[in-house]
Amino acid sequence: MEILNYRLCSARLVAENAFGLLSQVFRVFYTPIAIAPDTCTDLILVACCFHNFLRDGYLKVINKPYYIRDENQNPTDNMINLAATSTYVHDGINVRNAVKLLFNSQIGQGDSRLIQSHPQSLRFFYANLRSIRKAGKFDEIKCIIKALPKTTHLLIFTETWITSNNDAKQYQLPDYKHLYNYRQKSRGGGVSIYLHNSIQYELTEELCENGNHYLWSHIDKLSLDVGVIYKPGDTNLSNFMDIYTTQLERRQRAIVFGDFNIDLLSNDARVTQFVNGVKEAGYEILNKIDKNHCTRETSTTHTILDHICTNISNHFFEISIIDSSLSDHKQIFLEISNLAPQINKKIKYMALDYKSLYSNTLKMNYENDNQDYYCLKRFVSEQIEVNKIEKIKYLNRPKEDWINKEITDLINLRNSLWRQIKLNPKDNTIRKHYSTVKKEVKTMIRTRKKNYYLSLFQNCSNNPKKTWEVVNSLSLNKTKEKCIPPKLISTSGPVTEGNAICELFNTFFTSIGADLAKEIPDIYHESNDNLYMYNDTYTHTITLNELSPCSNEELSNIINNLDNNTSTGVDGISTKAIKCLKDIIVDRLSNCVNKCLSQGIFPDTLKIAKVSPIHKSGPKTDPSNYRPVSVLPVFSKIFERILHDRLNKYLNEKEFLIDQQYGFRPKSSCLTATIDLVTKIRTHIDQKDIALGIFIDLKKAFDTVSHAKMLQKLKDIGVTGTAYNMFASYLQNRCQVVKIGDFASSVTNISYGIPQGSIIGPLLFLIYINNIKNVELKGHLTLYADDMCLFYFGKCINDIINNAQNDLNVLNEWLKYNLLTVNTSKTSFVIFSAKNKKIPNFPPLIINNEILKQSHQEKYLGLYIDDKLMFKTHIDHVRCKLKSALGALRKVTNCIPHNVRMMIYNSLIKSHLEYLIEIWGSTAVTNLNKLQTTQNKIIKTLFHYPYLTPTKQIYKETKLLNIRQLHKYYTYEQLKKKWKNLKDA
Repeated sequence: MEILNYRLCSARLVAENAFGLLSQVFRVFYTPIAIAPDTCTDLILVACCFHNFLRDGYLKVINKPYYIRDENQNPTDNMINLAATSTYVHDGINVRNAVKLLFNSQIGQGDSRLIQSHPQSLRFFYANLRSIRKAGKFDEIKCIIKALPKTTHLLIFTETWITSNNDAKQYQLPDYKHLYNYRQKSRGGGVSIYLHNSIQYELTEELCENGNHYLWSHIDKLSLDVGVIYKPGDTNLSNFMDIYTTQLERRQRAIVFGDFNIDLLSNDARVTQFVNGVKEAGYEILNKIDKNHCTRETSTTHTILDHICTNISNHFFEISIIDSSLSDHKQIFLEISNLAPQINKKIKYMALDYKSLYSNTLKMNYENDNQDYYCLKRFVSEQIEVNKIEKIKYLNRPKEDWINKEITDLINLRNSLWRQIKLNPKDNTIRKHYSTVKKEVKTMIRTRKKNYYLSLFQNCSNNPKKTWEVVNSLSLNKTKEKCIPPKLISTSGPVTEGNAICELFNTFFTSIGADLAKEIPDIYHESNDNLYMYNDTYTHTITLNELSPCSNEELSNIINNLDNNTSTGVDGISTKAIKCLKDIIVDRLSNCVNKCLSQGIFPDTLKIAKVSPIHKSGPKTDPSNYRPVSVLPVFSKIFERILHDRLNKYLNEKEFLIDQQYGFRPKSSCLTATIDLVTKIRTHIDQKDIALGIFIDLKKAFDTVSHAKMLQKLKDIGVTGTAYNMFASYLQNRCQVVKIGDFASSVTNISYGIPQGSIIGPLLFLIYINNIKNVELKGHLTLYADDMCLFYFGKCINDIINNAQNDLNVLNEWLKYNLLTVNTSKTSFVIFSAKNKKIPNFPPLIINNEILKQSHQEKYLGLYIDDKLMFKTHIDHVRCKLKSALGALRKVTNCIPHNVRMMIYNSLIKSHLEYLIEIWGSTAVTNLNKLQTTQNKIIKTLFHYPYLTPTKQIYKETKLLNIRQLHKYYTYEQLKKKWKNLKDA
């Protein structure tokens, strides 16, 4: 049995015509019951219509009308109440919250009091928005969601008018995930689905074709597909139906919302074609085909353009048509019984009490005569465990504290007047009242929101961290997904169980280095004296035989410099806990560290990494579309900092690292690397030379480092004795565990790779690739860690290509001996030349039997370098980021106090403008004009300047620098640093 229940929320229905209307809408038989006129406003008429869809198409109607007392009212003698005996029908389904008609003319459609939700229902709210980007529209949506009495699990919108991914990020709701589809080449259209965090979902299909939008998600635990469709009125129906019906037929259990621009109240051939197509796919349209249930209404027309259809059976559907001025379409609220996911109202967790941790530990008598790290770690863990207290975190519906009953009541009044205008279009009094209330709604929302956030900013004026939390809550342009993906696809099929998903991630991450190494022939794996590998001819005047002990002062400084915001490792010990206990344990920790240094042993418990997969892009079911983020124990970071400082000091004394390496070195940065590179290119272009740049990408370079070869390279540079033993111990027996929420994988050994998230890892990698200096190259090599590029200059392109090809052959051999692999799909070359210089044809560049692609621009260290050094692409990229920030600022700038605006400008705007501006800021003024205009708009918006305010005035009063001034300032600062370095040298 499938039950359809329609709620008609209409203020224009009065008691005297309610029975006649119900007989039309619900096709029910009724027996009038005498009702006292003064009680009509206290009554709710519930009409339940149970539809049993039989295979032969026969529609059986079982119905009864009931009069039920409003539960919010106190009992009165003259109020009829049959609820006690009539709330259950013969099949045991509770219909107390079935179709309701309120006869109180003061309550109109859209009033949240009309929505009486079943506790176990899956709830949907659908609306055609006619632009979510319209000023104030998104705030009004928040008010509507908060006004609903129960959590709405899915919010479904059409005609969002979203224009880009950055645009969509500005419309995030707390506790919801946002799926969307938009037009990339034209305006308008767009669809969105907001899914509550209690729902694990999978995006299964998204398509925008011929102006039509199709967006589908799958809720695995409910075996339910949810779709949203938008079809403009002028698109070809036959083409649309071909795609739409195919999508319907592929889904066994689905429900679809959408604006189809097909009026179900019409009898033309298009409607027949649409309805027949839906029925042939096995679906039923849930809309009541009656003008009183229209989804769009004007003074002269009633249309049903917004449809809901489903192939779900054996469930109770309750549909409410809500008329409000949110848009020119009515909204739909739908409940499906017994489908709701369980939402935890509160979570109990254990939190560390830092005051008691310090005071109680101070009283403890701790002895560790053997200076054993494991004893110290056990002692700290025990103290943390016994000083935890239970706390409760409440999980509520999306919370916007500036939304109150006064706002929602005013919205309800506005919606009531909106409907009265439709009934009485010539009544200017109502129209004038509506216009006044409409303005009051906008003003109240804007004012309440502004005052609320101004108060929050004032309360955290001396706390930058809290201030940024408020800024992020305003913009909501950053979303974090901490839940486990609902499904991964492995070679053996889909994986859905939480621990199994973690296991699959762990297997994938730990096998990356080994799998890439297997692709390299065995001859390159052998440890030998090949010049490509080592440099045994070097005579060491000094060596690193042992690592000097640390002092309590050094350890204290290291602990103080640790970041409080880092996650805890597998041992559960946080940075804040170590800082809290620093004065108590520093002496004992110093003894433990020095014992390990003298013995050359790195504790095994510090080698276990906790890994979290972070989605990059592409299908979320593919493990390769995730990057691992590793977190090591906090004690490991302390140990590693000591090792790093001693090894780095030794390398500096030997002047070991090559000058071409800019990564992770003092006085070197992305800026110095790009300045040196662009200066070389520009110098040779000015000399009418041709410049060839090959940008080489290595596959997972840090993950494929061979531990055996790494140790050999350390020995090769003079690391011996207990110092060598310490680094050997550091690399041996490393392992990791993938943890997502409450799920975890088993612990897996790591045979390749520099430990991610480690302090000493980058320095070890620089040592690993440093002997690239032994390779004789004719080109100019530039390195930034694993970012590698080769440059060639000359008059003849064929000579340049010939030299480049020879270097690629030699370099590829060196890479293979070091078990590093070129990613040919991401490796490309650019030919730089003067603007009007013609380049003759030339032979291709080949590596690993694959032809390298030529591009006209390449991204290097965050800078888009084009073949004419005009930097137009980079400037457009910066401008795009600023425009995205401008869109977000326009929505929230009224809520930001003046002292916070400058902080926001420096963080969100200036940081993008100043990055490598010393290089791209030297381009022609005409290339900067559009970017300059965007900067001007941002300053005017953020600091509340009128549109026509002169540009000179805003920069003078805010004391900010325009783009040209920023370029001059940072160029001057760079010259000062160069001059200082030359003097110091």
